Amino acid sequence: PLGATGCGALVTTSGKPQPVAICDRNPAANLEAALLQLSDYGLSLKLEVTGSRFPPRGGWEPIQEARGKVAANCHWGGVSKVLSELMAPASRETIMEWLTVLAVETANRNEDECTAQLRFVTLAERLSVHPGDIVRHTLRAWPETHRFFPTSWKELKSELDSRMRERRMVAEEAQRIASSSAEYPPRENPRRSASRRHE
Repeated sequence: PLGATGCGALVTTSGKPQPVAICDRNPAANLEAALLQLSDYGLSLKLEVTGSRFPPRGGWEPIQEARGKVAANCHWGGVSKVLSELMAPASRETIMEWLTVLAVETANRNEDECTAQLRFVTLAERLSVHPGDIVRHTLRAWPETHRFFPTSWKELKSELDSRMRERRMVAEEAQRIASSSAEYPPRENPRRSASRRHE
């Protein structure tokens, strides 16, 4: 299980970073595409607005819940693959490249080279357990609202948590439904099994 996400056994770690095509795309578009794929595999999920709240930073934001239903022939292996890819992190090398770009686009406080490098490595380590596309777009958006390069993990985590909210709800609801399904854990795609028998 991907411990950092807390989304249960449906989200697995394969050691492969999130595909570049997904990292480059808007996280909202990635989530929408994943929901369509999940529906194709027999798990229908949607986010419903159940209320509203006024966060400390001001403004208004909806309170949402993920709700879903499962088909009798749901292919849990496919569901797991979609969710795992959606939640996969980027490689640390790629994250270091993104942080380097961010450092160029923002002002840096006076600190020696050793401290700056340690900050990069520490942030990359923390970011490497979060979905790659969300990390990339969080870092891309940072200079729009912040003058300085992030100096603490707390600053970045607040942004990440906000962008992760919907995705985490979807993954947790999928796991809840899977845990109560008699057809779970995942089984192999019948078509793939049939093709293997003919090899």
